[in-house]
Amino acid sequence: GRCAGVTGAAGAEDLTIDRLHSVALVSSTDRRALAAGSDVRGAIFAYDLRSRALRDLTAGFSGEFRPHGLSLYRGREGTRLFVVNHTTAGHSIEVFDWDGLELDHLETVESELLVSPNDVVGVGLRQFYATNDHASVGGPSRMLEEFLRLRRSTVVFFDGEKVSVAAQDIAYANGINVSPNGREIFVASTSRGTLHLYTRNVQSGDLHPNTTIELGTGLDNIEVDSHGMLWIGSHPKLLSFLAHAGDEESRSPSQVLWVDPDVGFDPPVRDAFLDLGEDLSGSSVAAPWGSRLLIGSVFEEHFLDCERDPDA
Repeated sequence: GRCAGVTGAAGAEDLTIDRLHSVALVSSTDRRALAAGSDVRGAIFAYDLRSRALRDLTAGFSGEFRPHGLSLYRGREGTRLFVVNHTTAGHSIEVFDWDGLELDHLETVESELLVSPNDVVGVGLRQFYATNDHASVGGPSRMLEEFLRLRRSTVVFFDGEKVSVAAQDIAYANGINVSPNGREIFVASTSRGTLHLYTRNVQSGDLHPNTTIELGTGLDNIEVDSHGMLWIGSHPKLLSFLAHAGDEESRSPSQVLWVDPDVGFDPPVRDAFLDLGEDLSGSSVAAPWGSRLLIGSVFEEHFLDCERDPDA
């Protein structure tokens, strides 16, 4: 395929596509500037898939805003955008109403169980699951979790009233998403390269472990297409990604996996995109739209808008 870089949304770590309005919603935070000590303010951008124009949707958001994972939920009574927000005071999930043109901030959900939230998936107008990629807030214990690949991270559930632990014993829980019928939850384990599938009780929100798929790469965010297939932004060389995090000149390979969660295809896992890091380093998310594939990354100043060859 052919890929073009889209600038204006640095650190497009997560993105998702509103198919109804032909718009991609992009979570952007300049993490390199943040690490350098700048008082960075992030944004949620709308990327018009037809005109290919970017527009800041959160310029009027009051307070600190450093978005991370996001999720779009559409129900009979409305559409919500859930966004992980990291501030100097702590972590939260911001809930917005989305009408296809503008975001309207509705509420902020905070909890002591949101220790280190990475990604979120909405399952109702006020219900969501979120991953904690670490059990430790910081310090040596946090580093040990990463390098020893300890199974200490969790998935939490907000039922509209309270937050509770829904799944645990995961090594670096990262991306999370839900099947089109709402009955399965998918969770990416970055450090162990595994995809966890949970059966979801739609009424209670309880999660029951179902299957674990070994994928052998550093899984990040998960997008689900209209056919129920998974597209996962990944880091095939995690040590290279760590080097890239510390030095933008150090390239980190990018990979996008296409996964059939029902293992109905042969093979059920395929490479949709693979790059040594020259076009894009540190891919963290990929979302398909027709013959196109948008690919975001953790640190780069651009994301990719790729298009498959007609005969692919």
